Amino acid sequence: MPLLRRDAREAALGHEHRTREKHRAERRARLRESCSSLSLDEVAEASAAEVDEILRDWFSALASEGLLEGRAKKTVSNLVSCRTSALGGALHVCPSCGDTLPVHRSCRDRHCPKCPALDSARWELARKARALPVTYFHAVLTTPARLRPLFKRNRSLLYSRLLSVASRVTLVLAEERLGHGARSGLTAVLHTWNREIAYHPHVHLLVLGGGVTPDGRWLEKKEESLLPTDVLRARFRDAFLSLLRELLERSALDLGGATPDSVRRDLDVLAEVDWIGYAKGSLSAGDRTTGYLARYTSKVALSNDRIQNYDGTHVTFATKNGESVTLDALEFCRRFLSHFLPKGFVRIRHYGILSPRNVPTLLARARAALEREGRAVEVHEDAKGGWEDLLFSLTGDDVRKCRACGATRLVFEIRPGESVDHVLARVSLPAPRPP
Repeated sequence: MPLLRRDAREAALGHEHRTREKHRAERRARLRESCSSLSLDEVAEASAAEVDEILRDWFSALASEGLLEGRAKKTVSNLVSCRTSALGGALHVCPSCGDTLPVHRSCRDRHCPKCPALDSARWELARKARALPVTYFHAVLTTPARLRPLFKRNRSLLYSRLLSVASRVTLVLAEERLGHGARSGLTAVLHTWNREIAYHPHVHLLVLGGGVTPDGRWLEKKEESLLPTDVLRARFRDAFLSLLRELLERSALDLGGATPDSVRRDLDVLAEVDWIGYAKGSLSAGDRTTGYLARYTSKVALSNDRIQNYDGTHVTFATKNGESVTLDALEFCRRFLSHFLPKGFVRIRHYGILSPRNVPTLLARARAALEREGRAVEVHEDAKGGWEDLLFSLTGDDVRKCRACGATRLVFEIRPGESVDHVLARVSLPAPRPP
């Protein structure tokens, strides 16, 4: 066997194993810090797996509970095959020194913990083209626990209405406070989880700290005067309960085993309590703001780096303030699956002058107003090229160049289900170059 092919085969076969072992070693180090009473052998036996590994282990149990019907089964299948040989990919081989890099395809599923990084970067670059050099405010509006069973039975309908009501209430309040007929804008993102990945539908809103008037002036307000929290929460509560009553009267809701009268009583109770919500903080630079929002848009219910331990039956993961929670593995999977979105549902939406239809008109007027004030509005181009170009622009890591000698790699297709060894057996590699 030629030296290049033998070295390439051996390196490629070991790459995936080395990568997995590196990740597990890092997790074991974190585990040792929090479990100092355990021996090194006990720590080594504790596997801090990733979400896809846990779902793979409990796939049959989830199916037996009927939790993998329809799109849920497809989504879980995507997650467990992400960046594995099942999806195929490309084998990068250096013709000079024989170094190899197998790159398996990502599933690109929006629920996958492994896939959001580049999509988030693409989204951020696209949003910079519409960013304004003004103050932004972050608001969060949540729904009470008493409504969660209703949300679960009416996901698509109530998720959409939650976004529209929260955005409309926030935008109307901001524009009222600005006065002079000023138009403002915001971006809303739906999340359905809390730090314990329990079901908890709520909306994050990034709100412009000002607005443009019909005569082309830019007006701004301070946070406390633009979005007073008590007013925002009360208006959102009243508007959303009014919507639910309307849907109830039209028999547009799946109530499960509940009766319309019992739901009406629940809504009456919720009308008398304070709902949780706030508007806080400010971000003053457009580029910084888009990066801040990109982290919210790309989030999934649980990232792999929060998992601290998985012993086959229980999962421990970080929550906040250095704390953690341990769940039965099947319950962990149930919670994770509860955050799968309906097919085609758009969870990131733009309103007011940031809505797509207003970009060439109202947003352009706002940009002109800011430029007249001497506030520079930077122009950003959308991301161009493939994922390799984007990765290089973000990290400086060019996967097209050999990490050992810097030569340009050759790229060979890895077919779905094909091993690296099989790829090397069927392709023609050039003879190694002399040193």
